[in-house]
Amino acid sequence: MPLLQSAYRRHHSTKTALLKILSDALIAADDKKVTLLALLELSAAFNCVDYEILLSKLQCKFGLGGAALGWIPSYLSDSTHGRVCFCGCLSSILLLLYGIPQRSAIGSLLSLLYI
Repeated sequence: MPLLQSAYRRHHSTKTALLKILSDALIAADDKKVTLLALLELSAAFNCVDYEILLSKLQCKFGLGGAALGWIPSYLSDSTHGRVCFCGCLSSILLLLYGIPQRSAIGSLLSLLYI
């Protein structure tokens, strides 16, 4: 993981990320430099990951193979969309054909490798 990544790391949070940004901006201001901040919200990117493209990239670009590569489809398979209850009726369970679970370290790593 990148050294300054705060998500999915012990003793890191959005607070530590914001403190780092604020500290850097204040240091730049003291040096009479301009600070420009560009923020990207990538949670939707997790939902767009195509499993076949991901597996191909893992194998061809990153050299993953054997049991390690075989484990990835089992991790991704049988993921379902959340159910909704409206007026007492519960929606059907839908299997997801794309996307990576967002609340895991492996999900973040797979998304970064995919991008």
